[in-house]
Amino acid sequence: MRLLGSPIRLFANISQALSVFFNRVSRLLEGLVPAVLPPSQLNALTRESYVDYYSKVSTKEDLPQKGDELEQWETQVFNTHHVDAGRMLVLGSGLGRESLAIAQRGVTVVGVDTNDLAVRTAVQFAGTMGARAHFSIASFLELPFASGSFDFVLLTDVMYSAIPDASARQTWLTGLRHVLKPNGLVILSFEAEREPASRLTPICGRLNAMLVKLPGANKAYQRGDAYAYGHFIHFFQDEREIRNELLDAHVAIQELSWDHGYAVVRHFPSIHPSS
Repeated sequence: MRLLGSPIRLFANISQALSVFFNRVSRLLEGLVPAVLPPSQLNALTRESYVDYYSKVSTKEDLPQKGDELEQWETQVFNTHHVDAGRMLVLGSGLGRESLAIAQRGVTVVGVDTNDLAVRTAVQFAGTMGARAHFSIASFLELPFASGSFDFVLLTDVMYSAIPDASARQTWLTGLRHVLKPNGLVILSFEAEREPASRLTPICGRLNAMLVKLPGANKAYQRGDAYAYGHFIHFFQDEREIRNELLDAHVAIQELSWDHGYAVVRHFPSIHPSS
């Protein structure tokens, strides 16, 4: 057995070294995805990642339960901005965690998601709990609601960062004016860059600068774009970046927390030319 010890240890060390090598290669290739794929394909990857996720969800252990609490930042925001009545549109509502908890506060909730299984599950739990929450299948990038339908819009779970292209995020945010009542609030969460840059970051940056010049590449690629959590995500580099992006969308920032990754904004009143 002693004779086997040395070769086994050697093979173990080689396997570990190969594992580290292939892991770095995988991370490098993932870092190139946002540059080579256009926004439409990046959006498709996001939808596919959630199809895979919801197909694996346990119908007993992972679903919302009566009494589930909101995240601390959500509760704080809702208390500060008096979200305790009216109508709220929850975008990317998933299995209904936020929607069902918000409905318990006395708010009428409409949740939308692109995943059929998630919507059917959320409907089932809303019925069981008797919650004033309704769910339907729709993309939060193409909302099928009449003008002035809601007092609040919520986009949580850093999904604002899952929209490829800064100009597309701004266009989407500006477009929410249509479904909101005057002075309605938009509450959104984003992903902030918190980890120090790895040694692969500058390498990916140089490669991406070349890749975006290729036909069909993502011309809207920007620093902070990544392929993480199984889909596209934009990591805002600092508070100034997210603040400027929101202001350029012509909204008034009511509250912004870089540490907790959320913002509360309100559209400026429409200005009608005098007759």
